[in-house]
Amino acid sequence: MHLLCENEEVLSRFAGKNSLIDSEVEKFEISKISESIIVDVHFRMRPSSDWSKVRIRFCGCLHYWFNFSIDRHFYLVDRLKFFRSDDGCFYASFDPYDDSASVSEEDNDVVYSESIQAYLSN
Repeated sequence: MHLLCENEEVLSRFAGKNSLIDSEVEKFEISKISESIIVDVHFRMRPSSDWSKVRIRFCGCLHYWFNFSIDRHFYLVDRLKFFRSDDGCFYASFDPYDDSASVSEEDNDVVYSESIQAYLSN
């Protein structure tokens, strides 16, 4: 894996033509390293992106929730919440309830973590 960027830079680099909107979620991986929960989300990026596939790694996860449905294993991200919250943690919802830049209990496919990293993926 090749590290592209970390933390705040992930938010700025994955905007515009490199946005995660219109990307395809290919895989969720959840693992435990020492006492920390890691969630990796694998994306096939939109055609205009600088990269074809990326992995966003959420480190030190405080919360994650994926709403699995047999009808929707993997999907295109058509709406997205991806920001740093007031407490300094990173919040992503790949199926948000609304378009606000706030945490909502009604959001789906959520990851809330202390830090994030972006990697080129195969």
